[in-house]
Amino acid sequence: MEVEFKRERNRNYMIIDPEPEGRGEYAAKMLERNTVSGLIPFRCRKTDGKSRYYYDITSRQPLNRLLEGRVAGEPEIRRLISDLIVTLRRLETFFLDENQLCLDPEFLYMEPDSFRCSLCLIPGAEKDFSEQFRGLIQYLLDHVDHGDSEAVMLAFGIFRQSQKMNFGIEDIETCLRREKPKTGTEWTTGEESRTAVSIREPVSESSGCRENAEQRSEREPWPESRSEQQSEPRPKQRPESWPEPQSVKPRSVRIGTAGTKIRWVAAAALLGLAVSAALAAVMGISALLEYKWILIALEILLVTGAALFAGTGKVFQAEDAEEEDREEWEIRFREAGWENGSENIRYGAWEDLIADAGNGAGEETDPDDEIQTILLTPGSDDTPEYSLISLDGDGEIELPYFPFIIGKNKSLSDCCLDEPGISRLHLKISKSDDCCYVTDLNSTNGTAVNGRRLETNETCPIFVGDELMISTKKYRFRQN
Repeated sequence: MEVEFKRERNRNYMIIDPEPEGRGEYAAKMLERNTVSGLIPFRCRKTDGKSRYYYDITSRQPLNRLLEGRVAGEPEIRRLISDLIVTLRRLETFFLDENQLCLDPEFLYMEPDSFRCSLCLIPGAEKDFSEQFRGLIQYLLDHVDHGDSEAVMLAFGIFRQSQKMNFGIEDIETCLRREKPKTGTEWTTGEESRTAVSIREPVSESSGCRENAEQRSEREPWPESRSEQQSEPRPKQRPESWPEPQSVKPRSVRIGTAGTKIRWVAAAALLGLAVSAALAAVMGISALLEYKWILIALEILLVTGAALFAGTGKVFQAEDAEEEDREEWEIRFREAGWENGSENIRYGAWEDLIADAGNGAGEETDPDDEIQTILLTPGSDDTPEYSLISLDGDGEIELPYFPFIIGKNKSLSDCCLDEPGISRLHLKISKSDDCCYVTDLNSTNGTAVNGRRLETNETCPIFVGDELMISTKKYRFRQN
């Protein structure tokens, strides 16, 4: 599938050439004449008699870019899967085929602030939705925040459902409907990590823009780990623009029902009759008639006590039933230590759970085969090797690590340029094989190198002395 990116009048498009030509005409016309919420806006254009599909991706970012070097928490996974389910329901309304959706993380475009998902539907494509969905969930498992127990539970629960032979939307919805434990009113994340800074603030060791390679290499929770710098530490809260997870109804436990009470009462009544029969056998019928009121009172007492016991016993039985209702993987999950958000978890435990879900039985993990973390010792020289010198007199941007993202979003950018023409994620500077590259991140006002404006998502090498234009801001790429 040929994919091209193009900028037209401050609108960014992803262009796909259909293969083969002429297939999917119904879907293309349906997408052009209707606005299907949850899908990337679509247009079909004819060029030299050949159809080309244009998708408006302005202000959106692909999922794989947003999760590059970061991890996803429970609200992000829930929002992504919820949007996917809602979109699938809408496709049924327009008689569109879900197998024409592309669930590759490179084609899932998200709103950086709200994490809303827009799907790419390619008319005429022949993809297996089930296989694509399994691949997407596997990708999320690789990027889930292991310090967020609810995120791990949700992602792994969906993964388990996707391993079924004929799973459907209802199976996935059962994972989203599970009751969320109450842990407080605030959303918290892991340890404090680096902070995005404004270009107008002085760059110093404590500003957060300077960081060694060891800190950069650590994965970070999404995206609260990069909050505005505070003079005093405080618990991090989720951005106000992010929606709260939808409330769900708790699961009902069918324990202590009317049938259970009837069985207890019947047993008590039979016990009373047995006592009366024993008394008649020993002392005769006359004695039974003499003590009939005492026996009737005893019968009533037994029945009432049985009814009360059956009612109060419901609590204890419900707890036992809830424990039995848990699947084996949930029990192993708690035993492995994820339930309390512990970060000191054996890597093999996570691999074992996934292996059990995919293969039906996990294999014993050799401790010698487990992935070990190697501690990297930063160099003694903390001076960044490269920097951007402003040609407008606004100072400089030091590049202490790669990749380095520049944008207006303080939570997602390594360095914040709070200017009207700067996009939330504007550009990325990376390094490979002793050569530096600049990539336009689907910015609205564009990025230029030596006067040449880059196309959307285009990557271009940049050398010492080159001029880099970020919207209307000009910089010189320098080696320190």
